[in-house]
Order: sequence, then C-alpha cells, then structure tokens
Amino acid sequence: MEESILSSIAEGIIGQLGNAAVKEIGSLWGVEDELDQLEDTITTIKGVLAHAEKQQTHNDQIRIWLQRLEDVVYEADDLVDGFSTEGLRQQVMSGSKMLKQVRTFCSPSNQFIFRHKMVLRIRDIRKKLDVIADDKKYFHLESGLGLGDTKLVSPGGWETYSFVRKEQVVGRDDDKMAIMKLIFDIKTDENIGVIAIVGVGGLGKTTLAQLVFNDEKVKEHFELTMWVNVPKDFDVKSVIREITKSGEKDERPLDELQKDVQEKLNRKRYFLVLDDMWDENCEKWLKLENLLRDGAYGSRIIVTTRSKRVADIVRGTMEPYLLGLLDSEKSWDLFKKVAFKRGVEPKDSEIVKIGKEITKKCGGIPLVIRTTGSMLYSIDQEEWSSFSEKELSRVSGYEDDIIPRLKLSYDRLPSHLKHCFSYCSLFPKNHKIDVQKLTHLWMAQGFIKLPSDSRQLLEDVGYEHFRDLLWRSFFHDVEMDKLSKNVIKCKMHDCMHDLATFVAGKECIILRSDDVGNKIDEKRTRHSSLFIIPSSSDKQFPTSFVQARRIRTILRVSVYGLPGKHIVSELLGLELLRTLDLCEACMDVVPNSIGMLNHLRYLDLSRNYDMKALPNSITRLQNLQTLDLSYCRSLGALPEGITKLVNLRHLKTYGCQSLIHMPRGLGRLTNLQTLSRFPLDADAARYSRHPSGELNELENLNNLRGILEIIVKKDGTESKAANLKEKLHLQTLWLKIQGTIVDEGEGFLPHTNLRELILHGDHIHLCVGMLNCVQSLTNLVKFSLWNHKECQYLPPLNHLPCLEVLDLYDLPALEYISSNNDNSFFLPSSSSSMFFPSLQILTLSEIPNLKGWWKDTENAVSSSTNTITTAIPSFPCLSHLVIRKCPKLISMPLYPYLEKELFLENTSLNPFQQTLMMTNVEGRQTANEASASASTSFTFPTSALILPLSKLTSLQIIYADLLCFPESFGSLTSIKELSIRECHRLQSLSPGIQHLTSLQTLEVVNCQELYIISSGSDATVWRSLGSICTLLLYGLPKLVALPEGLQQVTSLRRIQIRQCDNLVDIMECISSLKSLKELEIRDCPSLRSLPQGIDCLPSLQRLEIVDCPILLERFRMDMGDYWPKICHIQMLVLDPSPEASSSQAIIFANGRRQICFWVGVLRDVHSHCIIGNGDIGSGVLTKKVMENSFSLLWNHLIRFLEQSNKLRDQVAKQQQGSLPISETWKLPPKGWIKVHIDVFNKDNGSAMVMVVRDKWNVRSTVTTLGHHVSVFDRNWPFIKFIVGYWNV
Repeated sequence: MEESILSSIAEGIIGQLGNAAVKEIGSLWGVEDELDQLEDTITTIKGVLAHAEKQQTHNDQIRIWLQRLEDVVYEADDLVDGFSTEGLRQQVMSGSKMLKQVRTFCSPSNQFIFRHKMVLRIRDIRKKLDVIADDKKYFHLESGLGLGDTKLVSPGGWETYSFVRKEQVVGRDDDKMAIMKLIFDIKTDENIGVIAIVGVGGLGKTTLAQLVFNDEKVKEHFELTMWVNVPKDFDVKSVIREITKSGEKDERPLDELQKDVQEKLNRKRYFLVLDDMWDENCEKWLKLENLLRDGAYGSRIIVTTRSKRVADIVRGTMEPYLLGLLDSEKSWDLFKKVAFKRGVEPKDSEIVKIGKEITKKCGGIPLVIRTTGSMLYSIDQEEWSSFSEKELSRVSGYEDDIIPRLKLSYDRLPSHLKHCFSYCSLFPKNHKIDVQKLTHLWMAQGFIKLPSDSRQLLEDVGYEHFRDLLWRSFFHDVEMDKLSKNVIKCKMHDCMHDLATFVAGKECIILRSDDVGNKIDEKRTRHSSLFIIPSSSDKQFPTSFVQARRIRTILRVSVYGLPGKHIVSELLGLELLRTLDLCEACMDVVPNSIGMLNHLRYLDLSRNYDMKALPNSITRLQNLQTLDLSYCRSLGALPEGITKLVNLRHLKTYGCQSLIHMPRGLGRLTNLQTLSRFPLDADAARYSRHPSGELNELENLNNLRGILEIIVKKDGTESKAANLKEKLHLQTLWLKIQGTIVDEGEGFLPHTNLRELILHGDHIHLCVGMLNCVQSLTNLVKFSLWNHKECQYLPPLNHLPCLEVLDLYDLPALEYISSNNDNSFFLPSSSSSMFFPSLQILTLSEIPNLKGWWKDTENAVSSSTNTITTAIPSFPCLSHLVIRKCPKLISMPLYPYLEKELFLENTSLNPFQQTLMMTNVEGRQTANEASASASTSFTFPTSALILPLSKLTSLQIIYADLLCFPESFGSLTSIKELSIRECHRLQSLSPGIQHLTSLQTLEVVNCQELYIISSGSDATVWRSLGSICTLLLYGLPKLVALPEGLQQVTSLRRIQIRQCDNLVDIMECISSLKSLKELEIRDCPSLRSLPQGIDCLPSLQRLEIVDCPILLERFRMDMGDYWPKICHIQMLVLDPSPEASSSQAIIFANGRRQICFWVGVLRDVHSHCIIGNGDIGSGVLTKKVMENSFSLLWNHLIRFLEQSNKLRDQVAKQQQGSLPISETWKLPPKGWIKVHIDVFNKDNGSAMVMVVRDKWNVRSTVTTLGHHVSVFDRNWPFIKFIVGYWNV
C-alpha cells in the first residue's frame, strides 16, 4: 500500500523559498508577492502533515487526500527549484549586479509573456493547494505534531506473552545457550545487567526471550520473574504498572508507583523481560532503569528490540546479542515441521527439492518460514511447483501478516528516513548497495537537509541517515572499509525489500527490459530503475517512462548497460530528472540536450569507453552535485566551463587514462569533496586549445576526501601550491611522479589524518620529504612504495600503531629495510613497545639487492648451524606475507603467527626455516587486541604456547633451494593449500608431508628431481592426508605412477596430471575414490592404461585425456576396449589424434547430457573475436537455433561456420595477411563431428574449436543462445579459453 510522505518535501520548499537567491530572482521577475503567498500556503499545510502521515495507515480517506496533495506539492517543488536554479546561474554570470540583471531581462526567459506565465503558474499551484488543504477540516488533523506526539496504531492480536512450548521452537538452541551464558556467567559492576536481543521483525526475538524466561534454571535462580509488553509509545508509568500489576486504571503519580516497585523488587534477585522496545529516548530509559535498581546483585533484564540504537542505550556494560538468520539446515528443519504432516520429510525427492527452494526464498526468517510453510500445508503438493516460482510477496497471507509486522519499524521512522528507505526499492533483491552512492542519490532527491546553523556536510548527514536505518535493521550483510571503518556495502533482506516496495507503491518502479507489460504510472511514478536483461532486444525495451514526465530518477541497477542509443535520447527528454544513470550506455557522444536538464543533481556517465568529450552544454547544470566519469578511458578533456558547476561536490574520474589535464579554474569549485585524479602532463598543450590547470588549483580544495591521485608527467613542477597538509579529510593519497620536481615535494606532505599513502614513479626520489614524513603519519593504515630507484632504507615504521599493510616493490637500491640506528628491538628493554603492532599484510617484491631488515644484525643467524643467535623480533599480527624475487634476503623479523598466506618466490628459505624452529611462541593476540594494547595500558592475556605457523592455511614456494619437506614442517597442521613450483632440486615430499593433516589442495609443478614413492609402503603417509580434495601434478619427469597410497585418500575430487613424460600407469585401482569428480591427464605420451575401477566411480563427471596417444587408441568407439567403461561419463574431452598440435583439441559431449562449446581467444590480435558466455569481452554464439532435433543442430553448425568464415576474412583483412589460415573450414562427415576452426596466430597457435556429437538418442531442446561480438583489447596479452555448457 503506497504511502505519501510529504513533510520533508514541504520543509524543503519552505527552505528554498526563504533563500536569498530565490527571493532576488522573484523580485527580478516581479513575482515576489506570489512566492511569499505560496510559502504561507505550504507552511500552513505542513503543520498537519505529520499527523496525516501517521493516520493514513488506517484511514483511507486521509491516504487519498495525501495523494491528491502529493501531486501539487511536487509540482510546487519543481517550480521553486527552477527559481533556485536561476539564482545559481546569476551567481556564475560574470560582470556587475546591474549587468547580470540586464542580461537576465534581455534573455528569452525574462520576457513579459514569460513573467505572466510564471505568475499564472504560481497562482494555479496555490489554488490547487488551497482547495485540497480546505478538505483537511474533515479529518480533524492536528497541527504542530512531531513523531512522538501521536499514538501509533498497531494491528491487534500481537500482544506477546511469556509462555512458549519448547518443542515448537526450532533452530534457536545455540542462541538460547548464548543468552543463558550472559545471564549466569558474565559478571557486572552493578547489581543489574541488561541484555539486549536485537534483530529484524519476525526473527524470533520474543520467542528466544520466552525460551529463556521459561527455563527451569532461570526460575530456580531468580526469586522474581516478570514479563512486560513495552508499549509502542514508551511510557515509564505504563511499564511500572505492568511490573506492579496495578492495572491501567491506576492513575497515581509516578512517586507513589515508585514505592510499589521498590517494595516489590527490594533486595530480590529478579529477572525481567521488556519485550519489543522501540523508544530511543535515553532519558526515559534512565528514569526507568533508576527505578529498577533496588533488586539484589545478579538481577537481569532482557530487552528485545529491532533497533541497535535502543540496544546501545540500554546495554550498560554488556554487549547486545545480535540475533541472526536461521541457516539453511535449521530453516529446513522449521519448514519441515510446519509444512509436512507430523513434520516428517516426504520420500518424494522432487517435493523435497521444491520445498528447499521455497525455504531458501524465506531468507532464514522464522516468521516467514512458518507463514509460508503453514500455508503450503493446506495445498496439494502437486501445486508446490508453481508456487516455488512465485515471489514471496504474492504468497497468501504475506501482505496480511508478515508485511504489517515489519511495517511497524517503518511507521516509527521520521519523514525523511521514510523517503530514504522507500527509495531503496529501486534496487533489485539481493543487490549489493554502494552506501556512498546511496547517500549521493538521497542528496540528489533532496532527502537530506541541513539546519541553517549546521556545520555538517550533506554527505555526513546522509551517512547518519543510513546508519539510523542500519541500526533499525533495515539493512544487513554489511562490508566495512578497512581505512575509514565505515560501512561501504550492504544488502536489504528480501522481506525488507518487499516492505520498501509495499510502501513505495507506484512511486518507485523497477523497469525490466524483458517485461514489456511493465508500465509506469504517468501520474504517480517519480523514480524508476532499469534492469537490463541481455537477451532482450532494445526494440522491445519498454519506453513508457517517456510519457511519464514527472520522473525524477532513472537508475541503472543491472550489470548490463543500456541496450540502445535511442533510449538515451528519450531519457534526455525527461526535464524533471534529478538523477540520471547512463553508465555503460555505449555512448561515444553525449547529446547537447543534456544541458536542458535544469534539475539534474546526479549524473553517471561512467564506463562509456568510447566517449572522448563532454558537450559544453553540460556546464549549464548548475544544480549538479555528482558527476561520475569513472573508466571513461577515451575521455581526453573536461569542458573549460565546468568551473560554472558551483554545486559540484563529487567529480569522479578514476580510470580516465586519457585525461591528461584538468581545466584552469577548477580550484574555484570549493564544494568539491571527491576529485579522483589530478594529472599534469607536458603534452596537455598539444591536445587542448584551453590552458590547463596547475597544482595551484588544489590549494583551496580543502574539503577533499576519499582518494586523490596526483600524476606529474611534466618537468619543472613546484609542489608547494598543492597544499595537501590542509586537506584534513583526505583518506588516500596516490602520488605518481614521472617528471622533475623543483622543490623537495613539501607541498605534497599530507595531513596526519591520512590513512593510505602510495608513492611511485621514476622521479619519486625527488620528493625527499615524502619518504621522511611517513613515520609521523600515526593514522596510516597502508603504505606502498614502488619504483623508487634510489631508496637505500626506509624511515622507521615499526612504531606506527595503525599500519596494517606494507607494500614494497621494485626498489633496486634497497639493501636493508631499516637504517643502522633502528635496531632497538633487539634490546631486552624494548619489550615495552610492540614491533609493527598492527601489521597484517607485508609484500616485498622485486627488490634484488635486499639482504636483511637491519644491517647490524646481518650475522644474527649462523649459516652453518642455521640457529638463531640473537633474539630476532617477530611480527605479532602478520597474516599475509609475500616475498618475490628477493634472492639475497637471508634475515628478517620472524612470522610465527601467519594465518592466511605465505608466498615465497626466488628468495632464501632461511627466515622461513628460522620461524619454523622458534620455541616458546606465545598464543597470538587478535589484531583488535594488539591495537588496543598498543594504544592503552591494558594488556590482553595471551593463551598457551603454540607451534610456529600452526595456523597458516596457504603456502606457496617457487624457485627455492629445497631438497625435501623437512620434519620441521610438522607444525604446519592448518595448511589447506600447498603449491611447490620450479624447485629443481626437490627430491622428496617426505618426511614433512605426512604432518599436513588439513591439506585440501596439493600442487607440484616442474620439479625435475622429485620422485614420488609408488610402492604400497606409502599408505600410512597418504592416509594421514585424508582431507585432500585436489591433486595437481605438472612437469614431473620422474613420476612413473601415482602412489598406491592415494587409494586411501577417499576425499579426492579432482586429479590433474600434465607433462609427465614417463608416467606409465596412474595407479592399479581407483575404485575407492568415490568422491572423484574430475580426472584430467594431458601430454603424458607414455601412459598406457587407466586404473581399474574407472567405471565404478559414481561421482565422476568429467574425464579429459589429451596428447596421450597410446592410451587414446583404447578409447576408439569401433575397437577401443576402454570405450564401454567411459561412455557413460557426462563430459568427455579427448584428443584422439596423435599428430594433433597443441592448438587443436577435440571435445566429445554425451548428447543426452550436454553440448560443450570451447572457444579460445586470439592472443595479441586487435580484432573482433567471438568468445564465450559472458566472460572477458562477453558474449555467446549466434542466434536462436537447435530446437527439438539434431537436424536443426546441424543447420546451426552450418550457420556457425558461415559466420566463422566471415570472421576469418575480417581478421585476415585487418591483419593484412599476418594471420595465416591453416585450412578451409569445411563440414566434417557425420558421426563423431570434428570441426577445426583454425584461425590462429602463428606465434602461439591459439585456435577456436567446436566439436559436437550428432548421435542423439532422445529428442531435445537447446536453450536460446544470445549474440554479442566485442573488441578484444590488444593490451591483454594472453590466451583465454572459455568453456560454456548448455543443457539439452
């Protein structure tokens, strides 16, 4: 049911009418009296809007009245915004005030006829408002009421009670135990402890409280147990009456009621549940809490609430308990209980499958699962299939029961938050919402307003609005920014999305390109998002929005761009647009008509890769706040007049690689908060007629926040004018210096608030002060230094309390990380301060002369005994460590606490071995504890001693001097992924391999001396590796057969063997590997046989044998003895031709199961390439084909070859004969079809290949295939093979 929310809009109109610029334009146009009268009318109406908005839920007459009023209020809003826009244009005009007035008077917009029309329009709006406002007398609406001044009407029948049958509750046992632990085990300083249970409506907060309330242990422990249903309009007296059971008619003052409470609770250990608390008034809670303090020590209060803010108010010293969604298993248990007779799962597997699909749609909310399951209980199970295809919002009872319960949260919101929430219905379900973008969209629609005396920024208030909704559980599944610690991504639960759609009604609509019947309401719809389906034609794209002239938002919410350029021109005809999203609209030119969108505040032109310039008309958009040009790779310049966009706050140019200069005068846009890139290029003068901006444009842009990338590609630059030290809110600075700096870069020195600093470029060494300042950036979280050719050591960084990421790359002069004076951590007294207290990720890459961390401690390790002679410090929080191409590095701090990754390539293994030999390693603190310890005097307790690297999960060793896996590998008990590559002296995986009991993936590549024991004696070793799922063996010339012990590893799902020239047998028997799904063997010319039991593997879905000529002879259909054993396998990829080149392959697909299409992308060829199934370059092959029979499939192959011939000719023409064609593409004989499409580059021989079997045993239908051809970028020098499957 659509609700009209007008309070905040009316407030915005009044605010604009009071603006001096609007009054000046009104005076200039002679309509000041009419505007004053309009302001009076709007002010009068606004007085009753708050009351009316609350009453419309249960009063249809008021709801209709508000809808009538809404149309006129929006019309007035657009009118007043036009005046405000004209005022902004006056500001950017050059010349004196008198000259501006003359220009305005002489312009077409100031002719007497126009003035007369404007007067008539204002009077018409006032007349409409007066007529509608006059009807308010029939509704007895009160003026001047705020949110808390009227009682909210809640649907009846929802009053909770304290009893619930334990057997009726499913899936909350763990939650109950957690609450019980808080009740009995947590000690508090005060006599009462408050536990808040927080969660979205329908999650089961009350049910959980009931379970705890009725637990026998609770009843025995507490002398007094009480249950109170907290009124929606929280009142201390009402709660006290409930506690004392004095009844509603008890009108005694609070002082007298207080005595009753004290008498009832006096020195008694009590347990109180305050169920469903909404009010966020801290004073009311403190007043109530004060009355409840007379109980004995150990008393407990449970508060259930939907609001994290309420939980924050009541919690005291105890953290709130965030009640989560039911997982899939518990959801299914609950569904079974309510949907099936006696709660028993049926034997019909199809019904179970459908039931699980329906359960998944319920999203883990118990109320939704119960409502849906109970409804299905009374439906014939044959009808479940059609039900599973429905949206939950179409389920009977959903809007009558679930939505009203959730809507209670919405009803409590102030007007501006209601707008913010309902606007989110424009995003599709399960959409990952960008929070920053969301706040910018809210700003564009005027949902965010600042008090006249406020110093806050709109963006900060917008984030507060988001946080308010998050605290009230309208959003979930959040992602945090590691730098700012703010939420950057979130989702809406499906039920919350249904609620947003319900309250938005026709005002917000998602328009799908595959739904031509989805029409916009011309009168009601003001916001629309476009969800593009790639298979839909642009001619079918619904254009009903063209007639809906009241549209304010066009938002693209799919991963696909707009399907046609004519759509763009139609969108630009919507003159009231405030938000326009033309991301990926395939535009190379932006129409000049965009300058007519006077109300536009948010414009997204990002990812229009061929767009080279913006029209000058865009500089007429004085209201524009956000201009997103990200990844417009061809954009060469911004319009000179962009400096007229005085309201511009966010100019996003990240990824605009062709943009080599900024316009002069950009520094006048002092409202700018986002300026992604600021390039200075010596070539700018050659490409632009207009003067380009210098670094002094940045001098006064002190509101910049987020990321700023400065690229200097011209000589003689002076940094002083950049004035970065004054930019307090800047979060990330990316400084790329490829030209000479005349000073020492002091103008680039950032404020100490900076969180991330990236320094690189051939001349970065000229910015001497930049490197020295790093040690003073106490808030720095990430520091990267690349391409510094003269850096000999780094400044001291080990004391920085917040530094989490350190990335060093291409530093040829660096021999030691720290200077000689920075070795205090070797002294016993240094224990008072932690070494890199927060560092989690360390990357050392391509530093060829790096020998150690400290020069004076180079000999701390005895190379002969490999023992530690000095107390080398260790990283307390390091989780990722990557060392690449540092061949001389033999000494560094140790890293016993690594958890996620250790990557070692072409570097000494000494530090690794030293770490493994560590003893007396104390249990690690968490990163949060370590940070807290570093910043406070509190010391977190450590756990017992642990083995070094015992929590490491991923280890990669490449080009290392490793002979075997030593016994010291025994501490690597958590390793899940192990990759050993190019270790040419490695002879054995023993004895250390048997200790890797958690190993899931083992990869061994190009280890020429490795000999894997294949006798039966290795069974014990492999039995200990019972968790391995993937085994990858490449380039092992001494591998003759796989170890028989592998039969013990029944967890194996994938085996891949390549380039093992001497492999004769895989293993004797493979029948025990019941979980094996994929077996791939390539380029093993000596392989003679497959193991016994290959036909007894129930899970085997894919068998790939390529370039194994001896073995492949046994797969021939006519005479091969292996064919009967493998023909049942769902996917076969075979190369039956011994003479086949590496550029050719054959794919056999079982016609009863799948068709497989394999396409290889040409390398280094700038041409049109057909590639597969939406991957890089995107696209699938040809038209709708292959329906119901093989004959149509055959016709499809013919058409495919015809198109491929055309493609071949185009490629050959573009490459001027440099792309030789190996053979003519002809149709092969029927039977097993072998289609070679050998368009290949002679340098690498990459090919496009398709092979399909034509012997169909059943009639079948192939799903529709789309068509897309795209340009493959020359800058991506690799071959990409893509396999696509289409069920038939």
